[in-house]
Amino acid sequence: MSRRQGAEGFESNKKARKRAKIAQRTQNTQNERETLIIACEDSVSAPLYFNAIFDDLKINHAIAASSLVIVNHKHTDPAGVLDDLLNHPNYQDFDHQWIVIDRDEERTNGGGHTLESFNQAIARAKNKNIKVAYSNPCFEIWYLLHFDYRNTAIDRDELVEQLEHKYQYKKNALFILNQDQQDAAIRNAANLIQSWVDTYGITKPATDNPSTTVHDLVEQLNSFKQDQPQAGAKMVTLETPICDFGKKAIDFELTGVDGRTWTLQQCMGEKGLLVMFICNHCPYVKAVQDRIVRDARELKALGVETVAIMPNDTVEYPADSFDNIKKLSEQLGFCFPYLLDETQQVARAYGAICTPDFFGYNADYELQYRGRLDASRKETAPEGAKRELFEAMKLIAETGHGPKEQINSIGCSIKWK
Repeated sequence: MSRRQGAEGFESNKKARKRAKIAQRTQNTQNERETLIIACEDSVSAPLYFNAIFDDLKINHAIAASSLVIVNHKHTDPAGVLDDLLNHPNYQDFDHQWIVIDRDEERTNGGGHTLESFNQAIARAKNKNIKVAYSNPCFEIWYLLHFDYRNTAIDRDELVEQLEHKYQYKKNALFILNQDQQDAAIRNAANLIQSWVDTYGITKPATDNPSTTVHDLVEQLNSFKQDQPQAGAKMVTLETPICDFGKKAIDFELTGVDGRTWTLQQCMGEKGLLVMFICNHCPYVKAVQDRIVRDARELKALGVETVAIMPNDTVEYPADSFDNIKKLSEQLGFCFPYLLDETQQVARAYGAICTPDFFGYNADYELQYRGRLDASRKETAPEGAKRELFEAMKLIAETGHGPKEQINSIGCSIKWK
């Protein structure tokens, strides 16, 4: 049914019904709490840390009570830890499966692991779609990043000694850390990984000392808190609002990674335009990067152009700096402009709230889509998942109108200055 002037009452009721339907879908999602299983190489510090987080999430009904951290395991080497997870009854029934492992090179005074065990664990886990939170040299680097950004090599003994003497760390006791410290650790870990990418073009978990991807696991755990907001709590993950059909696109003038200055009119395609707010570091964006490039290429053939805008505070999140978004554009072969919204005025004008946030316009610059790309969250949806964004933009190209039913996008909140 086309939208007509003078039908305010009808449209108001229609929007109310749509809001109610989306609210019910959100409530259903909250009621279906997700399950997690984590196998840790370390038998003390890492299990203590993650069990404390699990306990908090369970008390607040943010994850299922059946979620667990495997404590009684038979192995302390990376490959063996993966085996412990695979040997756990019904491990495949858990929504999210992780192993937490250390590089911990073999030492002359005993201890440590072989390079083969570490690399084997990562490769086998990837083949089985099991996530890996690794640390080089060991899990304690994650603790240190709560206080300091360190990018020079350090061995396990020196790291533990520094934590003990400077921060009163005890391996067999829960290390109490606050939210601000965790936010700093997430930034430091992400920037540390980015520094290795800047140096070598890729990450090399076995040799990148220091480095850790524990922040990826922690960010996923934080994302479950969105269904249990508390007064004064920092919202880590947000959901986009429903589509405001017909709202006009707002002009902009932003610099792209190609050195050009782009305007809205220059970006518009013959049949429409997809404006998306994305960034480099957000796990929700990372999960769909390849699919964004795929969809943009196929939409271009249909007369729909795409533009990506990076809105985050690059001082606090240097992984999203101009140089780094340029590198990402080159690495992934972006076939569309990638622009930096340095003042964040464009993101605010559009009402963008998270990354990714998709705005689909018809050729008349009218908003027709404000939904998700597909069912991906922090993990990429299985091959064959419905291509919701692509199908919506294809419909817009053909008819000028977007689908009536749209599922909100979800992602990391924009990092405002």
